[in-house]
Amino acid sequence: MTETTLQAALNRLSRIQLEAVEWQEGSMLVLAGPRSGKTQALTCRVGRILESSRDRRFRVLALTFTNKAAREMTQRVSTFVPDLDDRATIGTFHSFCVQVLRQHGATLGSSRTLLSFRYPLIGKECYGTRSAEACTQASPSARRTITVSPSSTK
Repeated sequence: MTETTLQAALNRLSRIQLEAVEWQEGSMLVLAGPRSGKTQALTCRVGRILESSRDRRFRVLALTFTNKAAREMTQRVSTFVPDLDDRATIGTFHSFCVQVLRQHGATLGSSRTLLSFRYPLIGKECYGTRSAEACTQASPSARRTITVSPSSTK
């Protein structure tokens, strides 16, 4: 039998990383320093959960702090379990929260426009509930990338 991409990745993990990947008692939080293999361990965990539950319909949510880690995790899960990657939602805490606000903000009584601005020089995004005009005037160098009003999506 040939070794799968997921099996090969699992074989490269340390004992502690493998313990985190094989954890079966529900949710878990991985705290570790930079370059310690958090992304690899979490990605293997998501892949293992999806692989071991092919006949089930639940989804996996994996959140990280950086766009780089989210992209890496998405690519790896797609490589590990290409036919199951649609069951995983992988992204940053910020992107997930903005997505929730866009989809369900109206139920919270939010009628203001939700904006996303990208500042090209520093590469960061700023999310707020000010009007497009107010944000553009406050930062003329900002480039508006998304303007969504929860009430306009009905």
